Amino acid sequence: MKQVINGKPYFSKEIVSSLNTSAFSRNKNSLGALTRAELKIVKLISQNKTSQDITDELLIPVRTVDKNRSNILHKLKLDNKPTSLSIWATINKAFL
Repeated sequence: MKQVINGKPYFSKEIVSSLNTSAFSRNKNSLGALTRAELKIVKLISQNKTSQDITDELLIPVRTVDKNRSNILHKLKLDNKPTSLSIWATINKAFL
């Protein structure tokens, strides 16, 4: 509860474990496969930015953000679940 009140993301243990956390830590080594634009987007996602927030900040179309999200999921070999990239970015924030 404190995390949410302080504006930080909260993921239940069930969600994190269901997304195979070993893949999250293993894939931090895949950052080199990401383009500069994709890295910017991952950094913003780790700051809890929405696609619209990213669009506004980077001055790019929302479709570009969505395509980059898709490419990032593929390159990092993450499940195509709505929270996969957010969780990965939060867990690996120190490496971004």
